[in-house]
Amino acid sequence: MKKSSTTSPSQGRQVLEGRFEKIPINKLKPHEEILESRLPEIIAAIKEGKLSNGTILVSYPHYIILDGHHRVAALRKLGAKKIPAYVTRYVDNHNIQVGTWYPTMQWSFSWDWALEELKSNLGVTPIEIKLSRYRLEQELQEQEEIKNYFIFIPWKTINLPSVQGYVIPVAQRKVIDVLKDLGGRIDFLPTLENAITTATERKTFFLARRTPNKSDVIKAALSKKLFAPKTTRHILLQEIPKRNLDLTQLIRKISRPRYKTKIT
Repeated sequence: MKKSSTTSPSQGRQVLEGRFEKIPINKLKPHEEILESRLPEIIAAIKEGKLSNGTILVSYPHYIILDGHHRVAALRKLGAKKIPAYVTRYVDNHNIQVGTWYPTMQWSFSWDWALEELKSNLGVTPIEIKLSRYRLEQELQEQEEIKNYFIFIPWKTINLPSVQGYVIPVAQRKVIDVLKDLGGRIDFLPTLENAITTATERKTFFLARRTPNKSDVIKAALSKKLFAPKTTRHILLQEIPKRNLDLTQLIRKISRPRYKTKIT
């Protein structure tokens, strides 16, 4: 695999090893589902030339999408056959780490009512737990399954840093679907600390699960058993080289009419 330069010429900072490629869109493998509601906004942004700096990150050698699922889906809907992406080593690349997102609710109704609705709609009885802050992180990482959510309500606990919560033994996409139907807003926060602080301030709850690892990501992509939306958050310790990627140009090429030469 041909490498890019190791430093950014303009800023002198380390850049992520890899290369830019134009990749057939059918060669790219997603590892998680998308939020369909976001596609119209992203399609409009591509058409208006507002995503010129949104680099799609892809793993080598499997061509798994690490960052850019929604942009790839939008370009596919717009008819793109090849897309520009930055391709990099993944499994043994210590400059790429895997994190997750923590859905946090914002609504006007009570937590107790929401819990009863979850019980009713999911057909399960959540298991109540109370953990220390340390045990919370440890418990999450000990879970074999990524698909199940824990629900935590830190503001109901008097003796912080303990966290009170419930185990929901149901696939996370079902939990999210029920919560969306109840109304309110779901914010996806990048760290456990963010989620605890925000849920405490809002007097609401957040959802948590085991953080996936790189083996989980590869398995999901190759098996096509995709994670729910916003499961992974790839953290880059080095920069992707700056390049102006005109995604709008791809659309112009697609929409350009083709004229047949008339033979006389």
